[in-house]
Amino acid sequence: GIVNKWDAGYPWATNYIKLVHPNFNDFENRLNEPSRGYLSEVKRMFPNTDCRFFVQPLIDIPFSDNYLDDTFRPKSRTVLYTLAFIAFSVLIMALANYVNLTIVRVGKRYRELATRRVSGAGFFGMAAQFVTESFLVQLLAIALALTLIQIVRDPVAWIFHIPIVPFSKLSFASVLMLILICLTAVFLSGLYPAIVSMAHSPRILFSTTTSAASKRMVPSLLTVGQLTAAIILITLVSVISLQIQYILSKDTGIKKDDVVILDSPVVKPENYQRVLGTLKNELAAIPGVSAISSSRSRLADNGRNLHIKRAGGDSHYGMDENSVDEDFILLYDIKVIAGRNFNKNDAGDRILISRVGASRLNFHDPEAAIGAQVMLTSDMTSWTEAQIIGVFEDFRVLPFLNMNKSNTEYTNDGSGPGTVLTNMGQTFSTVQVTPEYF
Repeated sequence: GIVNKWDAGYPWATNYIKLVHPNFNDFENRLNEPSRGYLSEVKRMFPNTDCRFFVQPLIDIPFSDNYLDDTFRPKSRTVLYTLAFIAFSVLIMALANYVNLTIVRVGKRYRELATRRVSGAGFFGMAAQFVTESFLVQLLAIALALTLIQIVRDPVAWIFHIPIVPFSKLSFASVLMLILICLTAVFLSGLYPAIVSMAHSPRILFSTTTSAASKRMVPSLLTVGQLTAAIILITLVSVISLQIQYILSKDTGIKKDDVVILDSPVVKPENYQRVLGTLKNELAAIPGVSAISSSRSRLADNGRNLHIKRAGGDSHYGMDENSVDEDFILLYDIKVIAGRNFNKNDAGDRILISRVGASRLNFHDPEAAIGAQVMLTSDMTSWTEAQIIGVFEDFRVLPFLNMNKSNTEYTNDGSGPGTVLTNMGQTFSTVQVTPEYF
């Protein structure tokens, strides 16, 4: 389908296309050819925009970049690959440990091997004995592992919210990999004793001690390999822990600790502003309350979609908007980097704008935006003039994980990088309290 009414709410449609060739890039480039004119209408309405169609294969949808209107929580390829690497490394370490223990245990059976050699046993007979023993051990281990998985499946899903896939839903590749690993363990631990027994004469086998057997090259290599893998995993866990601590302690530009949100009633009385003022006074009298602020939207609600342009200019930019009072900046400890904060005597046409918002309006530095006249609109029809009185540092209220690649600024991003704070009506009441009283 072709969208021809770009301003009619959400006229979008999801189109699934099956290509006769696997070249998605070629199909994407053909969609964006100017001669086709698919985007001519939106470019006419928004001449300052640079938009393109992009193709997203179905297998890439779970790993989406958190595009606007995604109704699911995207997965991270990096996280999944990391978990797969850890799981595979632990499995290989366990396999190496089993093979190593089996080889060392063979040292206690050298007299048995020598006796069988003297009795006329050949390589294949020796190999069949130890492979059969190893296969039975592996079979018992697999049965125990399957039993444990059945036992912990529900607790793991309930406590950690990690579903364990039923065996019936495992892919053929996963089952094949498990079978190959088990067969590798069976033959490595089974063939090694047969090879050792045939490589030495019965007299040497009778005289070889367990301590001498443990000094062979293969057990030593397996032990060194296990230690190396353990060091790598410990280093990986340490790096991940440091990254988590960095994210948790990173300054996002706002202080949200000890903030309590009080939602105002949906149906408001005529004297709502006076009632709200009385509520603020009563809250201020409570011990432990250090700041009170009112705003139309809560900090993480993305606010209202607002378009802004410089007075006399044609290019306009979509940004988030929130109507706040003069205490909002102080409550969240948002840093004002140019100009000033609101005060009680400011008119309704005074606004504050974020650093990235000022940059998008082509102000070369925050100071240059102070006193500038801009035009605001929420419906693209009626524009209201306003004056910038302050520029504040960008802040982030959206998570760091799975952010859209274009949204790298610390900003409350709903329609584009940038946030505008207007000095208008209030809908929500926000209270900050100090923790020692509560």
